[in-house]
Amino acid sequence: MSVFNWLFRREPPPGEATARETREALDRILNLAPQLRLVTNHAARLAPAIRCALEYVRDLTEDVPIAREASAAAWSSDPHIHAFFAVSEDVTRALSRSAELRAYFDRNALDREAFVLLGMAMTERRTLGVAQHGDAVRTDVERTTVSFGDHQVRVCERNESELRDEIVLRVVEQLALEALDRIAADVSRRGLLEQERALLNTRLMLLGRQGKGMNSLLDGNRLSGVGEMAALQAQLEENNRKLAGLGLKTDALEREISMVCEMLTSPGPYIQVEKRTLRLDRTNVIVDDDHQRESTEIQVHLARVPGALQESRAFCLVRFARSDLHAVPRMSDDANRWLL
Repeated sequence: MSVFNWLFRREPPPGEATARETREALDRILNLAPQLRLVTNHAARLAPAIRCALEYVRDLTEDVPIAREASAAAWSSDPHIHAFFAVSEDVTRALSRSAELRAYFDRNALDREAFVLLGMAMTERRTLGVAQHGDAVRTDVERTTVSFGDHQVRVCERNESELRDEIVLRVVEQLALEALDRIAADVSRRGLLEQERALLNTRLMLLGRQGKGMNSLLDGNRLSGVGEMAALQAQLEENNRKLAGLGLKTDALEREISMVCEMLTSPGPYIQVEKRTLRLDRTNVIVDDDHQRESTEIQVHLARVPGALQESRAFCLVRFARSDLHAVPRMSDDANRWLL
């Protein structure tokens, strides 16, 4: 960037940021699957699919609220932070356990705060509670309690804009990883089918030998052997059909890049973000139409992304101050002496 552009904060022309993001995403995908570099015109083929994924994920993140302050003080004033953590001390305690957050502050010694993506497991439980109905008190009222646990920090950046950009790139990476995992599953399936085919061919060969020489004259179960051979032949044909469906080994790279492009071009079925509006009291009990209790409305964003854990996770963008980072606990000298 020139000095003139820096002074007047000239925005990049339309399309430039997208091109930069596309190059960054392309580099990350090729680092995950360097074999794709061997495909002719791999960059030209991947770039349009990457742009589709970037635009889709970017649209999803636009609806995510601005970063909230994550601190013990915010627990008392921000109903979202209050709902996400059981007590005020849990806010700094949970985030201080993050190795990624500590590593970020170690790398950026001058930064006073970090913008992070906070992921959580959201659990709803139905319980029986007490409620006032007129002059009577009921102890068998069904209530739904919401709790948040397993707080995880995976992405840390110096400002909110960079955080959102990194989240988009990480999700696109995850889409490519899912495509590569499916390809690996096909490779594993091919190996099993090839082993099965070898066993079937061996069994057919042995049955064929039984029909030759003196064995064919002395074997009283020859008809059953013919039936078994026909069954094996049918299994072999089915095996060959399944192998043909996986394509030729020589076309493996072509199938890989096609699978990656397909998933990046149509990410909708694999990535969902749901926004839920909940009215909660101070103990995280969902309040329906009972306005006699003090309650506050919050919005919870839930994301489902491809991967090993096919479950929805609540998430929130937060700001965390370096001054709130807990010191790493150290073992006493007495405890160290007992370590072998």
